[in-house]
Amino acid sequence: MEIRQDIRLAAVDLDGTLMDSANHIGETAIRQIGRLNENGCLVVPCTGRYLRSIPQELLQMGKIRYAITANGAQIWDVKSLTSLFRVKLPPGVVKEVLEVMKGKEGYIELFSQGKSYINEGDVQKAAGKEKDYNFIQYFQRDHVMVPSLYGLEDVWDEAEKLNVFFLEDSDREMLKARLRARGDVQITSSMAGNIEINGASVNKGKAMEWLCGYLGIGREATLAIGDGDNDMEMIGFAAYGIAMGNSPEELKERAVYVTGDHDSGGAEAVLRMIRAF
Repeated sequence: MEIRQDIRLAAVDLDGTLMDSANHIGETAIRQIGRLNENGCLVVPCTGRYLRSIPQELLQMGKIRYAITANGAQIWDVKSLTSLFRVKLPPGVVKEVLEVMKGKEGYIELFSQGKSYINEGDVQKAAGKEKDYNFIQYFQRDHVMVPSLYGLEDVWDEAEKLNVFFLEDSDREMLKARLRARGDVQITSSMAGNIEINGASVNKGKAMEWLCGYLGIGREATLAIGDGDNDMEMIGFAAYGIAMGNSPEELKERAVYVTGDHDSGGAEAVLRMIRAF
């Protein structure tokens, strides 16, 4: 693939895209991001994660100025730690999910204002049960651990996103059906067995479009790289929508180009094709 247009904004997913299977970002990729940011192309992490969970070495060495988080529910000016854009979950969603989860297996994360709140007991369960070391490390780092999310009523209506991990298949389908029946939420997934819940208007593409408008950048000067179903809209919005080799077929079909997978430096290869203006 040849990128003929000068790119002014490149939105890059993290998990399964810029990060490899060990959740590691190569130093050469970070250096390339830093060079692009210095030379007129804003590289913007566009992730389902919350702000505090974006690797610090990427933010600092990569000279990141803006970040799209929580699947597009929040946009940050990283330099000033200012929230530029935010869409909260509709009232009652958190309460309904918590009620459904009573007595069931599974873990919940609640995102609010750049932080993630989790039950202390869920951390202990994850450490005792899960074999995925990367997931355990993610779950144990940089979260606000509370005795119970049921006691955080003042935060419920300030949440931008919920993650629900590792429900039994029947319980997961039941929860998805209840949420779809509401008609006011968006349900996506970026890994096997999880549910990501946002407001109905939220997606990475709309957030990318908002940031472009805020910065005065035309769609024709944009690029996006992703691997999951929560990347569909940003791949569709960008002039150059790039799917990773480890993406599902639906995303590959939407993309203008399919690069290598996340363990072979597919995202970095695309970043090296970008010509900053």
